[in-house]
Amino acid sequence: SAPPEGAPEDLIAEIPDCRPIPDGPLRPDRADSPADDGAVSGGMTLRSPSGPPDIAGFDILSRLGRSGRGASFLCRHRASGRTTVVKVVRSSQQAKGGMLGLLREALANLAGLRHEGLASVLDYGVSDFGAAGWGFCLEMEYCAAGSVQRAAEEKGGRLPAHEVHDIIRGSLRGLAYAHALNVVHGNIKPANILLAADPAGGSAKVSDFALRRILESV
Repeated sequence: SAPPEGAPEDLIAEIPDCRPIPDGPLRPDRADSPADDGAVSGGMTLRSPSGPPDIAGFDILSRLGRSGRGASFLCRHRASGRTTVVKVVRSSQQAKGGMLGLLREALANLAGLRHEGLASVLDYGVSDFGAAGWGFCLEMEYCAAGSVQRAAEEKGGRLPAHEVHDIIRGSLRGLAYAHALNVVHGNIKPANILLAADPAGGSAKVSDFALRRILESV
């Protein structure tokens, strides 16, 4: 029988080269992992507990956005000249016990993830301001095309099927790599999937990996 008048039609899209996820546990695909650029130092310094962020070695060019307890800034790394993104999170509450040590350990684990489907953490730093609180900063790979959410909004809320295929495929490869290392994202959404170039280029990178879970733990 015909569908009721005004009912939405079923949408079937054929997407080429769409292979099923294999059975069994997913393992890191080392062939997909870019060469490690060296150990991440964890040496970034956030100099102030409040006011405009002052990050040693970086010039802030603009604020990109704010979410939850943090804000993201487009920055220039003075020593290398690279354009990068720094996420800053601060709390006015004094750190208790070994909280900051656990936070450093969690951020170091994130910095160890290296895969073309993940936005790399390039450096990080945790700062203790005593009675004035604590904070941390996280330098991340800059993805010039912004988020999938922004790309969809710029196209009226929908992306072409072939672009969606590339984005999902790239994101799943990054997630599979992280899951095989027992690291879970915990907050996958279009705003947390970034595009290093035009979405047709298949350059989707999952970002803010496990940050929500880390913040909930401190």
